[in-house]
Amino acid sequence: MSEFSSSGDDPSAVRQGTLLKLPRGKPSIFRSSSPWQERDFVLDIGKGTLSYYQKGQAGIRKGFKGELRLAGGLIKACGEPVSGQKYVFELNECVDEDGGIQPLKLAAATQGEMEAWIVSIRATMKKHGAAAMKHSRPLGAMMEAQEEKKNLMQGANPNALSRGQNQDIDEQMRQQHAQKIDAEEVYAMQNQTMNAVGRIKAQLDDTQQLAATTGETLDQQGEQLDAINDDLDKLNTNVDRADKNFNQLEKWRIFGGHSKKTRSKSRKTRKRKSRKTKCQI
Repeated sequence: MSEFSSSGDDPSAVRQGTLLKLPRGKPSIFRSSSPWQERDFVLDIGKGTLSYYQKGQAGIRKGFKGELRLAGGLIKACGEPVSGQKYVFELNECVDEDGGIQPLKLAAATQGEMEAWIVSIRATMKKHGAAAMKHSRPLGAMMEAQEEKKNLMQGANPNALSRGQNQDIDEQMRQQHAQKIDAEEVYAMQNQTMNAVGRIKAQLDDTQQLAATTGETLDQQGEQLDAINDDLDKLNTNVDRADKNFNQLEKWRIFGGHSKKTRSKSRKTRKRKSRKTKCQI
């Protein structure tokens, strides 16, 4: 889990390494082992994405597990152990491959590795977050207007500006401030909407998982009931056999290995032999 590689300071660089990933959503009540999953992560600084794959299959489509778009996201170190792991950091406000937004906890092997990942991911978030704001409306137009006015103020001599020009610049600055506030409100509302969509999707995923788990549990219980019914049938058969044997014993009334009928027949045979002996005498 200590592997961490970089291709340098190139803006399109890719960083790759192995981290532990805590599954998003509620943990399964049937999971008995450690909840952490070992995954290969690929940070594409140029594209602004963090992808993760099955261990040993980084960059292979078959091993692809998920991807986060880092623009506008946040990252922080957790500062305390999480589920048995010490060097844990968390990503927030990142859109996943399905359009949802959920926190993602990752764990590194060492403090230095964790800090290296945080620095690289935070720089990527900042880079692509600024680019996204610049290309959005009306925020992008407002930022370009601010840049133009800043250049105008820097290139002009304040003493040479007339009163009317100063008033125009002041009015433009007030309009820019109002536009900035409106744009920030729109941006915040968009983030809130995306967060709400992400929460709804997470709830739907939890519901589907619960339904699947419930179905499996019901199937197992049905199999157990079938086995119990089979055992009851065998028990009833054994009881019937026992009753039959008991009734047979009652009829024969075993004594010394002979029945009452056999003992009576033996007495008659002995009497006939005795009479025959007397007659011969």
